[in-house]
Amino acid sequence: MQDCEKNCQDILCAARTEITLRGLKFTMDSLAHRLGISKKTLYQFVSSKQELVEKVVDFALETISKNETRIFQDPNLSRNGQSLSLIELYRTTLKPFDNETMLEMMQHYPRQWGKFEKFRLEKWQSNIRIMHLSLVKGEVNKRNMELIISWMLVELLLSEWLSSDESLMADILKELMELLQDSSTVTGRCEVNNS
Repeated sequence: MQDCEKNCQDILCAARTEITLRGLKFTMDSLAHRLGISKKTLYQFVSSKQELVEKVVDFALETISKNETRIFQDPNLSRNGQSLSLIELYRTTLKPFDNETMLEMMQHYPRQWGKFEKFRLEKWQSNIRIMHLSLVKGEVNKRNMELIISWMLVELLLSEWLSSDESLMADILKELMELLQDSSTVTGRCEVNNS
């Protein structure tokens, strides 16, 4: 049982590497070669490339959910620290899924893409709420707030063309712009009060 779990983890890790290097155009042959096993052995763990892509997506989403809980429960992290930790978590976990790969997924793996897209949009809204709360409570400094908002805005604009839910994307973009405006107002007020 333990060997099976290790083999499955190794396969997922190698599949993530293949996706990072080749997008979803990777082959099961190249994956088997990377693992140093035969394709026949690989198919003992997954029945198809479709199933493998689904497992890689599920693993990424589960990793994010599990680590978000850890980040939110860490008493040593301020809200600012939580936001920065979340951004780093998303950046590293989602590294294989750049815009080109997401477009491939949308075209060739629509069920997996739909799962990914729903999760991603929910996280955008959740993170914007965290940023609003941090801003209102004065728990984030101006420079970090501007960096975080800029990063979120760029990521959102780059990925907007991939979304199938234009109204939700418009709402998220509107909330992010309001957050940017609130940031200028609140941090400007803090600077005036400090002088």
